[in-house]
Amino acid sequence: MVLYLKLFLLHFIFVLCGEKNASLVLPPRSPCNKCNQSKLNKAQNHSCSPPNDFSYGEGPTGPDNWPAMFRTCDGDKQSPINIDMSNLRRQRAGALDWSPAYFNTPKKMTLTNVGHRLVLRANYPDDCQPRLRAGILQKVYTFKAIDFHWGSTNSKGSEHTVDEYAYPMEMHVIHTSGVEFSNLQTVVIAYFFQIGEKRCTSIDKILEVFTKAVRHPNRPIKLRHPFSLSSLLYAFASEYITYEGSFTVPPCQEGVKWIIYPYPLEISLKQLEKFRLVCKYARDLVNNYRPIQPLNNRCIHFVS
Repeated sequence: MVLYLKLFLLHFIFVLCGEKNASLVLPPRSPCNKCNQSKLNKAQNHSCSPPNDFSYGEGPTGPDNWPAMFRTCDGDKQSPINIDMSNLRRQRAGALDWSPAYFNTPKKMTLTNVGHRLVLRANYPDDCQPRLRAGILQKVYTFKAIDFHWGSTNSKGSEHTVDEYAYPMEMHVIHTSGVEFSNLQTVVIAYFFQIGEKRCTSIDKILEVFTKAVRHPNRPIKLRHPFSLSSLLYAFASEYITYEGSFTVPPCQEGVKWIIYPYPLEISLKQLEKFRLVCKYARDLVNNYRPIQPLNNRCIHFVS
């Protein structure tokens, strides 16, 4: 009922392009809880992190130096960005179409520590791949992988921000069509997570192999209990934010269409704390978010 009320209100808080824009009102945000910062401060950087050409935070390989290390990180359409809810432009489009495979359990799922993030992959038959089409999309896009970005406290972790507010976790669902990274051939669906009382059962299934995946970098670890992608993400048809940007990790290739679901999903504090405890084995996996990039006159659209 709450979701229907939110969607009903959205039709009244925006006006057409060229007229004065109005703000999108999101659900109340979770209050910041105290984090166990001492564990992070005492964490040792064990051998569970494979060597990377870049890193997060300060230092010679940190985000401030990525443009010097990777020329494509210095483009005009970089991600992530801050989403100014008072400056969205309205765009009308048909409903996004999620293929039935999103609602089916794959034969196999794996979790891999690639050094700077954890990547979830799912194996489907070639003729039954999860595919996304319609809406604002001109082509059919096939699911490739999911990765996660999170922080050491409840006040940071997401890569995108909403009115300069950061959520504690952001999930990217990556899709491609044709040649990756060119001419908007990549679509990334982004979801925010906020702390709530409800546990996400799919997150629990990821956490079953979480520590093993972290301790064995670049080795895909098979999930004991695969799950449908729809049980982790929300297959929305409309009411989303979109803009043109880049990947948020080097080499930061542009040509990415971002679709951001503005309503945060829930993760329990205990589940999120398990993500944060990874710092005992691989510090690079915590606070793995890129700083906000300039908008550079790009338009951000709200699609209904």
